[in-house]
Amino acid sequence: EQLLLLLEQDEQQQKIQTIDSTEVKKLILQIEKAITKNQQLRLKYSNDATKFLESELQLHDSIISLSLIASTPENFSILVQSKTITSIVSLLDHENSDIITDAIGVLNDLLDLETQAKKEDLLNLIKELKEASGPRLIVSNLSKLHMLTKNANDENSTKNDKEAIFKALEIFENIIEIDTTFPEYLANNTDIFEWILNKLLDREFDANKLFASEILSILLQNTVVNQKLFGEKNYIDKLLIIIHQHKKMGEPQTDEEKEMIENFFDSLCSCLLFFENKNL
Repeated sequence: EQLLLLLEQDEQQQKIQTIDSTEVKKLILQIEKAITKNQQLRLKYSNDATKFLESELQLHDSIISLSLIASTPENFSILVQSKTITSIVSLLDHENSDIITDAIGVLNDLLDLETQAKKEDLLNLIKELKEASGPRLIVSNLSKLHMLTKNANDENSTKNDKEAIFKALEIFENIIEIDTTFPEYLANNTDIFEWILNKLLDREFDANKLFASEILSILLQNTVVNQKLFGEKNYIDKLLIIIHQHKKMGEPQTDEEKEMIENFFDSLCSCLLFFENKNL
C-alpha cells in the first residue's frame, strides 16, 4: 500500500511538473463545460437528483483539477484572460455544499502566496474576485459552513466543513498580504465582522476560532475606516462581551488560547485608537 501511495504521488508530481499552457486551457474549458452541463441538468431534473449526480461528480473533478494551475504561476495570465475566477465564484452559490467547499479550496490554492506568481497577475485575480462578489459570497458561506459543523452527524463532514472555513479565512489573509486596500474593502462590503464576532462567542475553542481572532486583529490594525465602522455598528460592546465571557472561563489552557485572548485585546486597542470610539 505504501509503495502504491508513493507511485501515485510521483505520478501526480510529474503531472504537475509537465502541465503547460495548452493543458491549462483544456482545464479551463473543462470546468466551463462541467458548470454549464450541471446547471442545465439541475434545471431540467430539479426533482430527481439521480439525473444530475454524475454531472456533479464531473464538476467536482474539474474543480479539483484546476488546482494544478497553482503550480504553474507562469500560466496565471491565462486565468486572468479567460475570466475563470468569475466561473469559480459562481460555484460559491451552488446548491451542493461539497461543490462550494471545492470552489473555496481551489481559490485558496490559486491565491496561495507560495505559488510565486507575479504580483500583477495575483492583483488581477483579486480584482476579478471582487468584481464577481467573491468575498461577499465566501463570507456568506462561512455562516452556512459554521452551521453545518454544528448540526452534522458525520465526523468526516464536520472535518471537511471546518477545513473549508479555515481555507476561506486563509484566502482573506493571503489577499491582505497582496492588496493593502483589501481590509477596508472586506469590512465594508461583507458581513465579516458579524461572522467573526459570532464565531468568537462560541465556547468551544478550535483552530478556526483562533484564526478568526487573528483576522479581526488584522482588519482593525492601522485601518481607521474599519475602526470607525466597528464603533458605529456597536461591535465594541460585543467584543467586550466576548472578552468578559472568556475571562469567566478562567485562565487560557494552551498557547493558542493565550494568543487568541491577545488578539481580542489587540483588536480592542486598535478600535480605541479612533478617538470617537473612546466615548462609546
